[in-house]
Amino acid sequence: MHLFRGFGIALDIRKLLVCLCGLALFAGGNSLLDGFADEPAVSGVEARFSMMPQLPASLADWRQSVSQAEAVLLEPLRTLFGPLLTLLGYAGAEASRGIAAARLVWGLLVWSFVGAAVIRMARHDVARGERGNLAGAVRFARRHTVSLLAAPLLPALTVAFLLVLMTLVGLVGRIPGVGTMIVGAIWFVPLLVAAAQVLVVVGLIIGWPLMIATVSVEDADAFEGFSRAFSYVFSRPFYLLWLLGVSAIYGVMVMTVAGLMFTAMSEVARLSVSTGLGDQATAALMDPRSGLPGARMLGAWTAGLGLLLSALAISYIWSQVAMIYSLLRLSVDQVPLDDLVEEPATGVTSDLPLVGVAASEARERQLRQTESTDSSEEPPVVNA
Repeated sequence: MHLFRGFGIALDIRKLLVCLCGLALFAGGNSLLDGFADEPAVSGVEARFSMMPQLPASLADWRQSVSQAEAVLLEPLRTLFGPLLTLLGYAGAEASRGIAAARLVWGLLVWSFVGAAVIRMARHDVARGERGNLAGAVRFARRHTVSLLAAPLLPALTVAFLLVLMTLVGLVGRIPGVGTMIVGAIWFVPLLVAAAQVLVVVGLIIGWPLMIATVSVEDADAFEGFSRAFSYVFSRPFYLLWLLGVSAIYGVMVMTVAGLMFTAMSEVARLSVSTGLGDQATAALMDPRSGLPGARMLGAWTAGLGLLLSALAISYIWSQVAMIYSLLRLSVDQVPLDDLVEEPATGVTSDLPLVGVAASEARERQLRQTESTDSSEEPPVVNA
């Protein structure tokens, strides 16, 4: 039943604000990269979906609403896997591969930051039903940016190292006369290394959100994020698949309802305005091709609803990741859901020298601590 709390946790104005900012940053970065690319955004290897999906045409179009909900939920993953597949499978110019790599790094940076901030706030909802602090969550994500990026980099480097080893095996095969015979005799080595690569890649793909959750919930570094995520993925694989499946089905259901709610808002607004403006004039106003001055502005409001729907989907994904991580932690490490790891308390002036009254008070506290320590170390007086 804990998984069904995810949508309520995601429906928080602070989380939605973080996700909206993340969408704006992601779109802005990709727009800049479009200026250096031969083709705009991600295309070719997978279907391209807009970050601002159009609303369903009518309330009766359930199939379109469900398809839209699926597309919105998959969009963050698509923005990462699209550049990755392009980077690995594209055989064109070096500049195109460079753009794909830049898109991948930018996507990882934006979604890791957004995920960390949302999970940092959601952990309070999961543990105690309290709302987390927005400013503190953003500061936390900013301070841990390096760990958030380095956590998935560790398994990626492992795969690259294994690939280098297999390249060396291939070079052995170039030895005249006996090279191919040696490679054939030790072919079990490439098979074992390939099995290790597959396991690492599977752990990376499934465990990346858990790496972000580990850093955010545990205040951990990159290595702990990587190791704990892999531990949860491979120690409870079927339980994790069950959690992911239930979350996906529940997510499609709630996002379908949200899309229909937005459609209802648009339809009620149109019908209400048409009672005074008229049906034909209202239809022309809602048609962006009509050329009316207000049509473009009305289209912007409609696109804003689609953007809000995307932000809600992203907030749901990361809030559900926080819940899944907490349930896995309970299953593997027997850590209760209400356990919260707080950051070490630090003074406001920890990064600056103390001056004035603050410096005097600090010296007095230090002097009292020194005196109490000296008095406790004095040997007891023994009466004759």
